[in-house]
Amino acid sequence: MQIFDVIKGEINNRTFVWKFPGEDFNTHSTLIVHETQEAAFFKDGQLTDIFQPGSYKLHTKNIPILNKLINLPNDGISQFHCEVYFVNKTEQMAINWGVGDIKYSDPSMNLPPFAISTSGEMSIKVVDSKKILLKLVGTETQFDQEHMMRYFKGIIISCIKQWLPAILREENASIFNLESNPMGIAEQLKKAISSYMFEYGIALVNLYVNNINVSADDPNYQMYKRLWSQNTFLDLEEKNRIKEAAINANVRITEHMADEEIKKRDAIAQSIANKTLNMTEHQRRGFGVMDIAAANEGIGRSSAPMMGVGMGMGMAPFISQTMGSFGNEIQGSSLMTPISDNDSANIKVTPSNVNEDSDDIPGMIHLKTPGENTSNETHHVDDEEYMKRLRRLKMAWQEGLYTDEEFKIEREKLKDLL
Repeated sequence: MQIFDVIKGEINNRTFVWKFPGEDFNTHSTLIVHETQEAAFFKDGQLTDIFQPGSYKLHTKNIPILNKLINLPNDGISQFHCEVYFVNKTEQMAINWGVGDIKYSDPSMNLPPFAISTSGEMSIKVVDSKKILLKLVGTETQFDQEHMMRYFKGIIISCIKQWLPAILREENASIFNLESNPMGIAEQLKKAISSYMFEYGIALVNLYVNNINVSADDPNYQMYKRLWSQNTFLDLEEKNRIKEAAINANVRITEHMADEEIKKRDAIAQSIANKTLNMTEHQRRGFGVMDIAAANEGIGRSSAPMMGVGMGMGMAPFISQTMGSFGNEIQGSSLMTPISDNDSANIKVTPSNVNEDSDDIPGMIHLKTPGENTSNETHHVDDEEYMKRLRRLKMAWQEGLYTDEEFKIEREKLKDLL
């Protein structure tokens, strides 16, 4: 019988649990547990203790439980029979999985389900040595990835067949877009499977969905493809109709905006035209006053002042600016000779001393000297004529052809004719 002085686990990266080949030790044997391991002692099929990473001398002072198991004196060197299992607690990755013949029906079509398959990878690790030893390993001398997948294959298949179709329907995945959200699908599958594995001391660290395939030979899938093609064509036609309707709507909106802009500009033009017509009407009325003054027979030369009033009312809007500039020009020229203070004191401009037919320059007004005869000319009017002229003057003022100041001046002129 061989007595082992050193007990340590030689475990590869694909192994979860490994049983030490020897079972006979003495109280001076050394147990070595690596950083990523745990060591479990079994006596007569009973789990006695689990050792964490470190180095241990198997004497009763360091391991009191041995004293109970073998019932030896503390100072003695004794042999004992025991089974030691080393548990690998590293995360083991790239473990392949695959599930086929999953029934799925496209939520957009009311047709029988067709077959799909899926596959991927997972990474797992042992989180509870006692559970995996008691529930899975049993009397096995080694428990690796193949053993693990053989045990969990049924659980993985059942969970994926139950949950994957529901997850795909929730994602509204079509037959041509089943892998639209692989990370989201994998995360939900992981939640469904991990709870079962955790009961055996195994943690499902990560789960990846690499592909989701459709069985091309499935007759229901062929039916889906035909209907999908027809619906796609109809959808394309509908989208084209919607696009065309949107274009037509934009055209109508543009035309309406153009019509509104034309109406707006027409309104502005009409407003300007109306203002112009109103101005022309005022001018026409001004000329009408002049015509009335000219039509009153019997007044003779005495009507000339009122004709001047009428012409002034009609022509004032057109000649005011022209006459102003003309006056400025001749004021500085030699045509106007300044009158001395003595001359201005002796000369007074009145209707009686104005000679309209000057022999010097045709059209020029000639002031008569005080000695010239004026007995055959009279510019006085009677009360009736005065009232007629005053009424016409008021009418012109009310029409806006005279300002208040101009009206007062013209009214004073009429008073001078009495």
